[in-house]
This record gives sequence, structure tokens and C-alpha cells, in this order.
Amino acid sequence: MKNLFLVLVLVVISCPVFAQITGYVENQFTFVESQVTPNIDLYLNGSIIGNFGWSAWSLSGQYWSEAYIGPTFSPTIWSRVGVFYGIESANPAGRYATSLWLGIDEGSFLAIYENGGSGPWHRIVVNINFLKELGLGVMDQRYFGNGPRIQFNIGKFVGWATTLQKDEISTELIGIQYTF
Repeated sequence: MKNLFLVLVLVVISCPVFAQITGYVENQFTFVESQVTPNIDLYLNGSIIGNFGWSAWSLSGQYWSEAYIGPTFSPTIWSRVGVFYGIESANPAGRYATSLWLGIDEGSFLAIYENGGSGPWHRIVVNINFLKELGLGVMDQRYFGNGPRIQFNIGKFVGWATTLQKDEISTELIGIQYTF
């Protein structure tokens, strides 16, 4: 499954229709009690024609991997919706996702819903930039719960951290992104 991550990158880079690619690479760490689980994410997007584009996502970790790709539509410069299909390291392997992003310089909202093979999953992230370098918000993620989130913006790097609560169990997530 980890090779799928590389294949996705090579396919997207080799397609001439995807001339202008943006996105990020992120290393994320999940802390639950005394266990730390790292994973690496890759997000790519580009324009096809007009308000229509594409996005691709890949996550590779010690216990879980998935990748999907699909079309996006941006009705305004501050919004994007997407529908995706791909595979995961579960049986059955088929997985689909939808996303909604809303954003301006002062803040953003991202909602992702996935389903398929291993079942439903979601993540919702709200970020308000109080300074150019500092954002505060909230996050909700299936299995881990919800809680406050802090984000640091330093050039092409974004660092974030959150503490999520569910059923009196605390889960901390830390991410470091390089955007391009």
C-alpha cells in the first residue's frame, strides 16, 4: 500500500493536463495514552478547465494506508467541493470521500467525509487566523472526538496541534506541513 503513495505521485506528475499542481506533504503524529502513531499525508490539486479541477489524497502509516482521487468544483474563489474514489488497506478496499472547503485570509473551514471498506470516517477543521502566523480553531475527528486546535503559519510551513476528547480519553495530534 505504501507503493500506492508513490504511484499516485508519479501518475499525477506525468499527466500534462495537471500542469499546475499545488498541495502539501504532511507528517502527522497521533498520541493516544503512551502510544505514538506517525503517518505521512500527501495532498495534491490542480485545475482542469474553468472552475473544474481535481484533487488527490494519500495517507500512509504503520497501520493504515489509503489513496483517492477525483474531480473538484470551485463555484467561488473561497469555496471548493470534491468527490473522490480510491482504495484503502482494508477488505473490501474500495473507498469514497467528499469534501467541502471554505476559506479566506482570515480563516477556513474544511469538512471531509469518507466511507467504504473499513466504514465511515470524518474530519472537520475550523481555523481563524488572529495573526498572519497564528490561527486558533476547533477540530472534530471520528474515533477521537473534538477539541481546540492551534496553527502556526511560517512561510511554506504549517504546524498544528490539537487535543481531542471522547469518552474521557484524550488524543493529541500534531502535524507539520510543507505546502507547495
